[in-house]
Amino acid sequence: HILANFIKLILRISKFFRSLREEDASKDLVKRQEIISQPLQTSLEEELDKEGKKVAAAQRKAAEAMLEEMEYAVPGEGAWEAALSKLGGKTPPASISLPKRKAMTPAAKEASKDEQENEKGSSKKRKNHRASNKF
Repeated sequence: HILANFIKLILRISKFFRSLREEDASKDLVKRQEIISQPLQTSLEEELDKEGKKVAAAQRKAAEAMLEEMEYAVPGEGAWEAALSKLGGKTPPASISLPKRKAMTPAAKEASKDEQENEKGSSKKRKNHRASNKF
Protein backbone atom coordinates (compact mmCIF):
# COMPACT_ATOMS: atom_id res chain seq x y z
CA HIS A 1 0.00 0.00 0.00
CA ILE A 2 2.87 2.36 0.83
CA LEU A 3 4.54 1.56 -2.51
CA ALA A 4 1.38 2.49 -4.48
CA ASN A 5 1.15 5.86 -2.66
CA PHE A 6 4.84 6.48 -3.35
CA ILE A 7 4.33 5.86 -7.09
CA LYS A 8 1.34 8.26 -7.15
CA LEU A 9 3.44 10.91 -5.40
CA ILE A 10 6.30 10.53 -7.90
CA LEU A 11 3.86 10.78 -10.83
CA ARG A 12 2.32 14.00 -9.43
CA ILE A 13 5.76 15.54 -8.92
CA SER A 14 6.87 14.62 -12.45
CA LYS A 15 3.63 16.11 -13.89
CA PHE A 16 4.23 19.30 -11.94
CA PHE A 17 7.81 19.67 -13.21
CA ARG A 18 6.73 18.81 -16.76
CA SER A 19 4.09 21.56 -16.65
CA LEU A 20 6.75 24.03 -15.43
CA ARG A 21 9.00 23.14 -18.37
CA GLU A 22 6.12 23.43 -20.84
CA GLU A 23 5.19 26.89 -19.54
CA ASP A 24 8.80 27.99 -19.81
CA ALA A 25 9.05 26.68 -23.36
CA SER A 26 5.79 28.32 -24.42
CA LYS A 27 7.09 31.70 -23.21
CA ASP A 28 10.19 31.32 -25.37
CA LEU A 29 8.24 30.41 -28.51
CA VAL A 30 7.35 33.19 -30.87
CA LYS A 31 3.68 33.86 -30.95
CA ARG A 32 2.11 32.71 -34.15
CA GLN A 33 1.17 35.46 -36.50
CA GLU A 34 -1.82 35.21 -38.67
CA ILE A 35 -0.85 34.51 -42.25
CA ILE A 36 -2.81 36.50 -44.73
CA SER A 37 -2.79 35.05 -48.20
CA GLN A 38 -2.65 37.64 -50.91
CA PRO A 39 -2.51 37.01 -54.62
CA LEU A 40 0.88 37.57 -56.21
CA GLN A 41 1.37 40.75 -58.18
CA THR A 42 3.14 38.87 -60.98
CA SER A 43 2.71 35.24 -61.85
CA LEU A 44 5.53 32.80 -61.36
CA GLU A 45 5.81 32.25 -65.11
CA GLU A 46 6.17 35.99 -65.80
CA GLU A 47 8.80 36.33 -63.09
CA LEU A 48 10.77 33.35 -64.46
CA ASP A 49 10.63 34.73 -68.01
CA LYS A 50 11.81 38.16 -66.85
CA GLU A 51 14.72 36.78 -64.82
CA GLY A 52 15.57 34.25 -67.55
CA LYS A 53 15.96 37.07 -70.06
CA LYS A 54 18.29 38.90 -67.67
CA VAL A 55 20.45 35.81 -67.20
CA ALA A 56 20.51 35.07 -70.94
CA ALA A 57 21.62 38.65 -71.67
CA ALA A 58 24.39 38.39 -69.06
CA GLN A 59 25.58 35.08 -70.52
CA ARG A 60 25.51 36.51 -74.04
CA LYS A 61 27.64 39.49 -72.93
CA ALA A 62 30.10 37.16 -71.20
CA ALA A 63 30.37 34.96 -74.32
CA GLU A 64 30.93 37.99 -76.56
CA ALA A 65 33.62 39.29 -74.21
CA MET A 66 35.31 35.90 -74.24
CA LEU A 67 35.21 35.74 -78.06
CA GLU A 68 36.73 39.20 -78.31
CA GLU A 69 39.65 38.07 -76.18
CA MET A 70 40.28 34.92 -78.20
CA GLU A 71 43.39 35.02 -80.32
CA TYR A 72 42.02 33.04 -83.27
CA ALA A 73 38.42 34.24 -83.29
CA VAL A 74 36.97 35.09 -86.71
CA PRO A 75 35.59 38.64 -86.49
CA GLY A 76 32.01 39.12 -87.73
CA GLU A 77 29.82 37.13 -90.12
CA GLY A 78 31.45 38.49 -93.28
CA ALA A 79 34.80 37.04 -92.24
CA TRP A 80 33.33 33.53 -92.15
CA GLU A 81 31.97 33.88 -95.64
CA ALA A 82 35.27 35.31 -96.90
CA ALA A 83 37.26 32.48 -95.32
CA LEU A 84 34.94 29.84 -96.79
CA SER A 85 34.96 31.50 -100.24
CA LYS A 86 38.77 31.13 -100.36
CA LEU A 87 38.22 27.36 -100.46
CA GLY A 88 36.44 27.71 -103.81
CA GLY A 89 33.33 25.75 -102.83
CA LYS A 90 35.31 22.84 -101.42
CA THR A 91 34.67 21.49 -97.96
CA PRO A 92 37.16 22.49 -95.28
CA PRO A 93 39.92 19.91 -94.67
CA ALA A 94 39.17 17.28 -92.05
CA SER A 95 42.79 17.16 -90.88
CA ILE A 96 45.74 19.48 -90.86
CA SER A 97 49.30 18.33 -91.40
CA LEU A 98 51.97 19.54 -89.03
CA PRO A 99 55.58 20.19 -89.96
CA LYS A 100 57.93 17.28 -89.26
CA ARG A 101 60.34 17.40 -86.39
CA LYS A 102 63.90 18.32 -87.11
CA ALA A 103 66.20 15.40 -87.73
CA MET A 104 67.86 14.20 -84.56
CA THR A 105 71.58 14.42 -84.18
CA PRO A 106 73.44 11.09 -83.82
CA ALA A 107 74.15 11.84 -80.14
CA ALA A 108 70.46 12.47 -79.45
CA LYS A 109 69.54 9.21 -81.23
CA GLU A 110 71.99 7.29 -79.04
CA ALA A 111 70.57 8.87 -75.87
CA SER A 112 66.98 8.01 -76.80
CA LYS A 113 67.99 4.40 -77.63
CA ASP A 114 69.75 4.09 -74.28
CA GLU A 115 66.66 5.35 -72.46
CA GLN A 116 64.43 2.89 -74.30
CA GLU A 117 66.76 0.00 -73.50
CA ASN A 118 66.90 0.97 -69.83
CA GLU A 119 63.11 1.00 -69.69
CA LYS A 120 62.93 -2.44 -71.33
CA GLY A 121 65.56 -3.86 -68.99
CA SER A 122 63.88 -2.59 -65.86
CA SER A 123 60.52 -4.06 -66.91
CA LYS A 124 62.19 -7.47 -67.45
CA LYS A 125 63.69 -7.33 -63.98
CA ARG A 126 60.27 -6.58 -62.49
CA LYS A 127 58.73 -9.50 -64.40
CA ASN A 128 61.50 -11.87 -63.24
CA HIS A 129 61.09 -10.69 -59.67
CA ARG A 130 57.36 -11.36 -59.79
CA ALA A 131 57.90 -14.81 -61.23
CA SER A 132 60.33 -15.74 -58.45
CA ASN A 133 57.78 -14.83 -55.76
CA LYS A 134 55.30 -17.49 -56.93
CA PHE A 135 55.11 -20.64 -54.82
